[in-house]
Amino acid sequence: MSNIYKTLLLSDEMSKKRSVERGNYTNSSGVAAVVLGILSILFGISIFLGSFAGIILAIISLVFALRQRKVNPNIWSMWGIILSIVGLAINLAVIIILIQFIRNQIIPIIEQAQQMQYVQP
Repeated sequence: MSNIYKTLLLSDEMSKKRSVERGNYTNSSGVAAVVLGILSILFGISIFLGSFAGIILAIISLVFALRQRKVNPNIWSMWGIILSIVGLAINLAVIIILIQFIRNQIIPIIEQAQQMQYVQP
């Protein structure tokens, strides 16, 4: 083997050993939680009927954030939890507002239209 190859192999093994000793783990679940949390907030704000998808994204984000917090508690897991809770709150509020709107505005219009059908000869 060439000396360069041995040096690269040795440095790779040493870096793996150092990362295990330090307890370095990947942040992939935390990053995914933050991205999905932001998407759930955007779905709740921008797309009125996208609130249902936003709730699903917020729940998935919360699962990823909690998984990251269990493995390696860091800033990504904290922000993933915060953003997923905010996303859940916004999406639930939008759904509640949508239900209230349907109950107070749409249903009376439908009832009036039905009564007008019965009145006309």
